[in-house]
Amino acid sequence: MPPTAAMYRRRRIATVVALLLIVVLGVAAVFGVRWFQQRAEAERQQELYATSAEAVRAYEDSVLALLSPGVVTLAMVTGTADESAETVAGIQEECARVSEYADTVESAWTTLGEAPEVPDDLDEDFPGAAQLRVRPGQAQSAAQEYAAAIADAAKQVARFCGGYPALAQIMAQQDTAVTSLTESLTACTEAEEGCLPQDTSAWPALRGDLEAVFVTPHRERAQLLAEWCPTDALAPVCAARAEGDSALAAAGDAYLDAVDSQSREAVAAARAGIAEEREAADALLAAAVTEALGESGTGGSEERIAAAIREWTRTVQAEWLAADEALMRAVG
Repeated sequence: MPPTAAMYRRRRIATVVALLLIVVLGVAAVFGVRWFQQRAEAERQQELYATSAEAVRAYEDSVLALLSPGVVTLAMVTGTADESAETVAGIQEECARVSEYADTVESAWTTLGEAPEVPDDLDEDFPGAAQLRVRPGQAQSAAQEYAAAIADAAKQVARFCGGYPALAQIMAQQDTAVTSLTESLTACTEAEEGCLPQDTSAWPALRGDLEAVFVTPHRERAQLLAEWCPTDALAPVCAARAEGDSALAAAGDAYLDAVDSQSREAVAAARAGIAEEREAADALLAAAVTEALGESGTGGSEERIAAAIREWTRTVQAEWLAADEALMRAVG
C-alpha cells in the first residue's frame, strides 16, 4: 500500500525529533564536558591555593619563631653604679641573654632561606590569591627589619654591658674600702676626708686602706671611662670623669707619699690638694653634663647622669618591644 500524506508527516516529525534530540544531546555533552573541565580546574585551583597557603604559613611561622621569650629588661639599673653584687650579677645575666638571643636571631635570619613563591598559574581571581602572593614578601621584609632592629638594640646593650658591671664593682670596692678605713680609725671617723690618727706611727698600717680609698678606685675608673662610655650621648661626661679621676688618683698618690713621710705638714698639704682636685673634678663634670644633657634638668650632676642612663634603658626596651610588635603585626 503506497504511503499516505499522514505517514509522510509522521516520518518528518520523527526525523525532526531525532535531529533535535541529537542536537540537545550534543549541546548537553559540550556543556557537560565544559562543566567537568571547570570543576576540575576549580579543584586544581583550590589545591594550588591550599598548598601555597601551607607553604606561606610555614614560612611565616619560621619568621615568628625569631621572637624572643621577652624583651630586654634592664630595669634594675640605677645609673649610679651602686647596685649590689646580686643585682650586678642579674644585669650580667640579662646582658648574656640579650647577646645570645641576638646571635640566635642573626643565625636564624641567615638560614631562613628564600620566601616561598606562589605559583603563577594560581588564578588572581581565586579568593585570597592576591593577598597570598604578597604575604611571603611581607614576611621576609619583616624578618629582615626585625633582625636589624634586634642587632642594633643588642649592640647598644652589649656596649653598656661592656663596662657598667665593672664600674659598679669599682664603686662597691671603694665603698668597702671606706668602711674598712673608718673601722681602722680611732681618733676620727671621716674616712672620705683622709683623717689620720694623731700618732704618726700608726699611719703605715693604714696605707693599704688609704690607697684603696684615694687611689685605686679613681685610677681604675679613669682607665675604664677612657675606653668605655655607656652611650654616645654621655661621651663628654665620660671624658670629663676620666680626666677628673685621673687627677684625683695623682692627688691620692701624693697623699700616700705624705703619709709615708709621716709629716703632718705634708699630709695637710696633700689633703688640701685632694680637696682642690675634687672641686675641679666636680666643676669639670658639671660642665660636661650641661654639654651632654643641656641646661635644663633637676638634681646635681650625678642625679642627671643616672637619670639619663635609666632613660636609655627604657628607650632600648621600648625599641625592642616595638620590633616585636612590628613583626607580629606584619606576620602574625
